[in-house]
Amino acid sequence: MQNTYERLAFSIRTARKRENITQAELAERLKMSIRTIQGIENCKGNPKFETIILLCRELNVSLDAALYPDIPAENISKSAIDFFKNKSESETQKYIDICRYAEKLKNS
Repeated sequence: MQNTYERLAFSIRTARKRENITQAELAERLKMSIRTIQGIENCKGNPKFETIILLCRELNVSLDAALYPDIPAENISKSAIDFFKNKSESETQKYIDICRYAEKLKNS
C-alpha cells in the first residue's frame, strides 16, 4: 500500500469482507450506489468525507484505523482527535486534500 487512498480502499474492502457483506448489501444499507462502493474499494473517484465516515461507522472501523491500518490505534487516535476536534468539515477536507497532494509528491 503506497498512499492514503490505497490504504483507505484496502481497509474498507477488508472490513466489509470481515463483516461478511457484499458491496451491493453495503450500498443498500447506506443508500449509496454500488458504483460508489466499488469506486472506493478500487481507488477510483474522490469520495466525500461524509461517505468515508458513513462507511467506517457501518463497518465498525475507526477513521484513523481505516486511513492508517499499519499504525497501532493508540499511537494516532488521540493526536488525530485532538487536532481535528475543533475543525469544520471543510477545514478537515482541506487537510485531507493537502495530505493526498503531499503523498502524490512523495511518490513521484
